[in-house]
Amino acid sequence: MAAKNKKKRSPVKRKKTVVKKREQLMEMTINDQTYSVGAAGWYVDERSHLSRPRPLQGEITDVYPDDSIEPAVGVRDSDGGKHRAIRARLVGRSKKEAMANYEAFVTSQGSKEK
Repeated sequence: MAAKNKKKRSPVKRKKTVVKKREQLMEMTINDQTYSVGAAGWYVDERSHLSRPRPLQGEITDVYPDDSIEPAVGVRDSDGGKHRAIRARLVGRSKKEAMANYEAFVTSQGSKEK
């Protein structure tokens, strides 16, 4: 008798999720340096706590010209596959250029703290 008194359950009607689309920038130019999505670049992670930081290679996946700190690029790391947001001035076309950019960044940060 208990089986006769059960109510039929109707399927739940779900609302479709509205996804806000934003226009993704494919290229950004800062101080005669152009950063484009899909390009390979070398960088040194500024949060690296190594005594001798090393340059890493990655592919630029996104550009952020209006970042709250300073213009940045999104980079997918070739070694670990991690995605990082790196200041645009730390990205270079070669290992040597990336290290030079990092050393200039470190010296400018040191002079600001004094």
